[in-house]
Amino acid sequence: MKKCRKQKINHSGFSLVELLVAIVIVGVISAVGIGGMAQINKMDSTGVADKLNALFAKARMQCMANDNEAENTYTILRIEKEGKFYYGKILLVKDGTTENLISSDELANTAVVLTYRDNHNTSTISSMDFKFNKSDGSFKVADTVSDMSITIAGNKTRKLVLVKATGRTYTE
Repeated sequence: MKKCRKQKINHSGFSLVELLVAIVIVGVISAVGIGGMAQINKMDSTGVADKLNALFAKARMQCMANDNEAENTYTILRIEKEGKFYYGKILLVKDGTTENLISSDELANTAVVLTYRDNHNTSTISSMDFKFNKSDGSFKVADTVSDMSITIAGNKTRKLVLVKATGRTYTE
C-alpha cells in the first residue's frame, strides 16, 4: 500500500503587514534625506554670495535710475534676519521716514552667517542698510571707511567685497 504523503506547500514570503512596515521605513528615511539635502542647499555660501552680488547691482541701478530728485529721497539695500531667514530688500526712502518696498528676496536660512566688516569694526548682520549716491552709484558711508566686505559662512566661506567709490561688489 502506498501511503499518501502530504506535500509541504512552501508559504514563505512577506506578509502584507511586513511589506507596509518596510515601505513606511523607506519613506521616513527618504523624507529625512531630502530634508537634509534642502538644508545643505540653504547653507550654500556661493549661492548666497551670488544673490547678494545681484541685489547690490540691482539696488545700485535702481538708485541711479530713480527719477525723484528730492534731497531726502534715496535707495537702500537692507539685509536683515527675520526669524530663520536672511532677506535682501531694496527700499525707496522718502523724506527719511517713508519706506516703499521695491523688491524682497530670500537669501538664506540662518545656518549661513553673514558678517559685515569695515576698517573700523566687524559685526554679525541682523539688520543693516546700505545707501547709494544717486550721481555715481557709490556707497554713502563715512569718509573714514575705506574697506568694506561681507563674509558669508556656510558650507564654505565666501567674501563679498564692497567697493566704496563705485558701489560695485565682487566675490573672493
